[in-house]
Amino acid sequence: MARRRPTAWSGLIVIASLLTIRPAAMRQSTAPSPAGLIVGQAINASTGKPVGGAAVTLSKVASPNLPAPAGPAAAGQGGAARLLTDREGHFVFRDLPAGAYTLTASKSGYVNASFGQRVAGGGSQTIQLGQDERRGACDIRLWKDGALNGTVRDEAGEPLPGIQVRVARRAIVAGTPLFAFVPNPQTTDDRGIYRFSSLTPGDYIVSVVRTATTVPASVIEAASAGDQAGPLSDFSREAARSSPFASIGNNLSMVSGQRVGDLLLSTSLSPLDPTSATLPVSGDKIFVYPTTYYASTPSAAEATLVSVGAGEEHAGTDFQLQPTGAVRVSGRLTGPNGPESFTTLSLLPESASRWQRDYDIAAAETTTDSTGAFTFLGVPSGDYLLRVLKIPARPIISAASSATTVIQTGTGTTFMGGGGPPEPARIPDEPTLWAEQPVDVNDRDITDLSVALRTGARVKGHVEFAGSAAPPVADRLRSLMLQFPLANGRDTSLNLAVTLSRGVVTSDGLFSTYQLPPGRYAIRVGALPGWNFAGAFLKGADVTDGLEVGAEDVANLLLTFTDKSTELSGSVSNGRVPDVGASVIVFPASPDAWTGGGPQPRRLRAARVGSDGLYHLSGLAAGEYLVAALTSERPDWQDAKFLATVAPKATRVSLSLGDNKSQDLVSLEIK
Repeated sequence: MARRRPTAWSGLIVIASLLTIRPAAMRQSTAPSPAGLIVGQAINASTGKPVGGAAVTLSKVASPNLPAPAGPAAAGQGGAARLLTDREGHFVFRDLPAGAYTLTASKSGYVNASFGQRVAGGGSQTIQLGQDERRGACDIRLWKDGALNGTVRDEAGEPLPGIQVRVARRAIVAGTPLFAFVPNPQTTDDRGIYRFSSLTPGDYIVSVVRTATTVPASVIEAASAGDQAGPLSDFSREAARSSPFASIGNNLSMVSGQRVGDLLLSTSLSPLDPTSATLPVSGDKIFVYPTTYYASTPSAAEATLVSVGAGEEHAGTDFQLQPTGAVRVSGRLTGPNGPESFTTLSLLPESASRWQRDYDIAAAETTTDSTGAFTFLGVPSGDYLLRVLKIPARPIISAASSATTVIQTGTGTTFMGGGGPPEPARIPDEPTLWAEQPVDVNDRDITDLSVALRTGARVKGHVEFAGSAAPPVADRLRSLMLQFPLANGRDTSLNLAVTLSRGVVTSDGLFSTYQLPPGRYAIRVGALPGWNFAGAFLKGADVTDGLEVGAEDVANLLLTFTDKSTELSGSVSNGRVPDVGASVIVFPASPDAWTGGGPQPRRLRAARVGSDGLYHLSGLAAGEYLVAALTSERPDWQDAKFLATVAPKATRVSLSLGDNKSQDLVSLEIK
């Protein structure tokens, strides 16, 4: 084949192409690259010494009016960049464009920290970087973990091995001090010694929690048969409705303990623990070690708070356990259709209200047999609350009818499949059953306790969008997260927190919840791009932070969204110069709203003042507020008692929907 010779036209085309491409390439190569610089050092907050080998992350803060970019972009484009500090704790981030940034640091043995923190667990401060600006001294202070240890002995002073000890940290939840257990309880060794490490500096309650778990032998036999039939057997599905023994899920057939007649009793932290101690029995009375709080008191209200500082080893947190005579509490559980079989019941001590998850400190647990009969063994004298919560049975999905995979656990059902996001699991028509009643236990057995389950109530309504933007498409609406946590911020049941508190929205904007037990609930809604949650309204009243649910269904609840953003911003000074170390808090003007706004109150907000002396809060709900700038950072600032000291000195601000107000502040020193 003859080779084609180039023509004059082809040469002109090549030259024209080069002329077309080159200017663009030249523009790209000559465009100035960002030259911003952030330099700092990781230091030990207690000693001032450098912390080498810490992982430092730089993140760019999105504009208040724009969503943060998605994907693993560089820090300059809204993602994150990460590096390790050198031996002297130094770090440097180069080639940064102008914008607002945050710095965080982490290292084993230290509490995670961020730039601007002045106390462990405090808020982060943004770094405002100008065009090609070079910022030095962006140091991050890290606090070392704390630790505590002690010894557990019996009544004779002998070490007790294999005893599990738990610590709970004090925190402010919904405006009230509550205690939440730290994960991973520690077990005493052969010398009776235990030790906790990796504790965030703070105040703790230390305890030996002893839950007496009673399981009828007939239930264990039914559980064994259910295990052979598979996780979707009638027994397993029925037992899962009350989440039997949160520490063991549905593995009733694996419960260990000592035999007492036709019952099996375990007093270890987990009924699956084969080391559960054999308890002395005298006649009809069983002697148990009750739950004990440091320093050796049976009452959480009388417990001694243990303050753990940064890098501190708090030694000598010792216990001496004293056995006490315990009784049995028995009776029958019935529901609307008769006896309720294979259902969990819990006895909670009077002090349960001090705990964020009160079921963590149950004094006793049991389950009914096939006739609805139940027995608690090993119950010390005291005032208790008996609680039962039974959710609808999990749905059975046929593999042949759907490509969806169903994964069932003791606390929920997960649906997995291809073809885009899965449909939210529908709300079942079956009822939620519940019971709560006080039980006064003295030195005599209770044999005729009658417990009747009642049905809960649903919350129903619709979603409304007010604004000029187009409402979300149906798929987006159906995936909207809708939660109904208790307004007091507590978890009274794993099934309530994980399953019952969920609502489902349909493509036409209607929603419904499971039946809920009576109580006061907060309403929390997930994010929708371009829209802000304005509030939940019932008969014109805003009930977002406190919806009362009783025996009857709640209908016509309106969830309102707006395309407007309500914002508050301004400068903070100490009266002379900008106070870049201050923190700004915003809280309702009415003291009645300082508590009970759920685990994450939406009307209590805080922000650190930026390096430019400015603060900014967006997404606020409309209402009357008090705003104050504090010179000292307080992680417990949401405590209603502290807010009462700030309120007289705070500035009142009225925010309407869509307002963008400016309020300059002078920082206050409040102790």
